[in-house]
Amino acid sequence: MSSTPRRKQKKPRVLFPRPSLEGWEGLDLHKPVPGALTRAFPYWAVAGKAELFIYGSHGRKAWVWGKIRQGQRVPVKFEVRRDGCSRGNWYETPTGGFICNTHGFAVTRSSEPVEGIQPPRLDQPLPYTYLKVTRKPALQLARLPDADELEAAEKALKKGTELPGVVASTKTGAYFVALDREETTKAGKFYRTTLGNYVRAEGAERVEGPTMHGELLGSRDGLPLAFVFREQAPVHCPQKDGKLRRCYASGKPPTWNEVTVDGPSISAENVGYHSSLAVDGNGKVHIAHGRGITVTAGAVAKDQISKLRYTTNAGGSWSTTEPVQGSVGNHGGFASIAVGQGKVFITHTNNTDFAVNNGTIYFTSNASGAWSTTTFGSGAAQNGSWSALLLDSQGNAHVAYRDPVTQTLMHATNIGGSWALTSLASQGPSTNGWAAVAQQKSGTIHVTFESGNAKMQHVSFSACP
Repeated sequence: MSSTPRRKQKKPRVLFPRPSLEGWEGLDLHKPVPGALTRAFPYWAVAGKAELFIYGSHGRKAWVWGKIRQGQRVPVKFEVRRDGCSRGNWYETPTGGFICNTHGFAVTRSSEPVEGIQPPRLDQPLPYTYLKVTRKPALQLARLPDADELEAAEKALKKGTELPGVVASTKTGAYFVALDREETTKAGKFYRTTLGNYVRAEGAERVEGPTMHGELLGSRDGLPLAFVFREQAPVHCPQKDGKLRRCYASGKPPTWNEVTVDGPSISAENVGYHSSLAVDGNGKVHIAHGRGITVTAGAVAKDQISKLRYTTNAGGSWSTTEPVQGSVGNHGGFASIAVGQGKVFITHTNNTDFAVNNGTIYFTSNASGAWSTTTFGSGAAQNGSWSALLLDSQGNAHVAYRDPVTQTLMHATNIGGSWALTSLASQGPSTNGWAAVAQQKSGTIHVTFESGNAKMQHVSFSACP
């Protein structure tokens, strides 16, 4: 059985050792070239783009054998105009490679180095100045043409005939280019692009860039990102009901507006002690706080919280009332407020001193139409300090507070119509108070508080009636 002998393949000539340019002892592309070489290779090819290919052959099957960087120049000689170099010519390098002049090279007889592309302006909104070429159709030139070349290219473009080699490409509609510099020759004024091509200044206009500056993204800023370009564009924020509502306008971030909502009526009076705040569904603010007055006993002057005050802008302007009237005694300390279904609910304590209460916990509400007050708790000193009030989804009140007798966290609720008290942490550490309470959609009540061992504790329970 005979076999066809395999044809011995010709080993390609190596221009650049793989896989990099390291060790290639070719020409220094920025030093003068010997005269004999200059005569053999009378042209210079200057790379006008970041990286351009040098091929190991020419024609449609040209294969890449190396690269040349932007701004470098290499001596070449004219080889042939063949397929694979659209509207251009193949030029041979002294190392046996080939370049296509319409692939980003500018071929000239000048041996002077050509300035590289200007680096991008990283401190500006856009890295370059941009041009809009409005001429239709328009030429992009591989190099600066002389007057005859430009005239020939324009005529060929108009007639639809074959374009000369100085043309890199044509564009049929308006398009944008990044400007590197302006250059003027006898043939006219031209704009050089950052890709190393040239367009005629006639029919090109500068585009004003945006004034917006970028910001360095931190590790917490993930993608995708959205950009707002319009001044005072509305910004919408997610709400608890899952809907989006307008919260402020871009370019005008929210600012703090300070206003006095309540003030003293006498010089010895102070307001705002132990304040608590709630916002209703209409965005109206409700504040419960204590009115303090400086009392002098002998040579000692001390602040005493004497009245509960309720301040709101629900009527359009700020107004203040004192919900508890009559001979109830000092009250208004450690206030906590909640609002629901147009009604206001406040818990507060009986105080004879700025920081000490005498154990009575008041629950004041206007749910019946007029202000009324009930009490609950053990009545021991410090009872109800640092309490927290919550209205559940059914409108029932839940109060978390400190019982000073057992030193435990207590829960009071009026679900059954009267107040029921339960110890939430009787088996755990003692509590110093500072309670906070919240309810999740499932109905579970969560309470946090400071324990006697200086730790933050959490308890939860079901509040279903």
